[in-house]
Amino acid sequence: MNEILKNTTKEELPSIKELRTGEITRFSCTIDSKEVGFVTLTLIDKDVYDISGLFVGPSERGQGISTKLLKSVNNFLEKNNALGKLVSTIKGDTANLYEKNNWVKGDYSSHGAYGAYEYTYDCRKK
Repeated sequence: MNEILKNTTKEELPSIKELRTGEITRFSCTIDSKEVGFVTLTLIDKDVYDISGLFVGPSERGQGISTKLLKSVNNFLEKNNALGKLVSTIKGDTANLYEKNNWVKGDYSSHGAYGAYEYTYDCRKK
């Protein structure tokens, strides 16, 4: 385990900061001023955001940082009455992360040379 996190409870775990620049919103996770993870959203339509990147450093993985980042995304989408999308070939634990955080896994389809699933988190008022 990372020495920085060894004596830290999950409730005290890293700060998540939101930075919005035009059509890009980025949530950055820092511990002692060091970025250890991030998630980036790209506005692709009026109220539709695409997760264009989610990353946690190898030594910080398995400590709940991805979940905190994804919950920040969910809160952002709810606050903005928006739809979140992710088209990905992800499997295993990473796919489970989305499903555990209320993202809906769609059908498998062909995207370019690879097949992929589309995950959605819809907060738009009907």
